[in-house]
Amino acid sequence: MTATRQTRPYKNIRNVKVYLDSKDFAHNLITYPNGAPATMDIDAVHMNQHRDIIMLEQKEDLGRFLHISHIQRDVYERFAQADFIRVYLVGTRDYTNLDENEMVYYCEIGDLGNPVPYKDGMNGIQIKIDDMLYAPKCQFSDMIQADRVFTGANFKN
Repeated sequence: MTATRQTRPYKNIRNVKVYLDSKDFAHNLITYPNGAPATMDIDAVHMNQHRDIIMLEQKEDLGRFLHISHIQRDVYERFAQADFIRVYLVGTRDYTNLDENEMVYYCEIGDLGNPVPYKDGMNGIQIKIDDMLYAPKCQFSDMIQADRVFTGANFKN
């Protein structure tokens, strides 16, 4: 049986309502003059065995492409300038599919433009998933945990 949100709801979250309320609070902690949230969330952060920081921005497939806003790209590019941080854009066809063999599409944020082309738009950029690398989630997880940011070791090759 494939694990889904319905079969394994928020496994590591003790109180889903508190979790969702905290996200609402965080998004409204800093606001623009018109009242709109002026913050963004970071989807996932991991510290590997070498104490390097891996940041993930997750996106769902929108018909063979992923969309990321300009501000998200700019913020993540700034993070990636630190020599101990690596930032990945990770795409999935279905957020609810938790199967470890489900394919994910990924690229480093610094690879946008070259070698990963994108289309610039008014509200952000679109990346074709066919231009991204891909692996089953279990393999992606293993690669992320073994990756060594400082030495420049990269599992793209």
